[in-house]
Amino acid sequence: MKRLLFVVMLISMTMMVQAAEKRRPKDCQSICTMHYDPVCAGGAGESPKSFGNICVMQNYNCENNKNLAVISQGECPNGGGIRLS
Repeated sequence: MKRLLFVVMLISMTMMVQAAEKRRPKDCQSICTMHYDPVCAGGAGESPKSFGNICVMQNYNCENNKNLAVISQGECPNGGGIRLS
């Protein structure tokens, strides 16, 4: 009986770990500082977007499978929203 309970618990724990792995965010995410050093970034076929700093832009690229690059320092002149985190 104890062995059966042990096996059931082991299987349950394995299933929980596997479910957590599926929900885990991409490994490419990093923690960015809140230091505000805005950049304007764009890419082929993309309208320019403002980001709070380069780290935030890199996370955006990773999360969205994009390849935006810094166009200029400061917010983009189009006045669109700015991503801070």
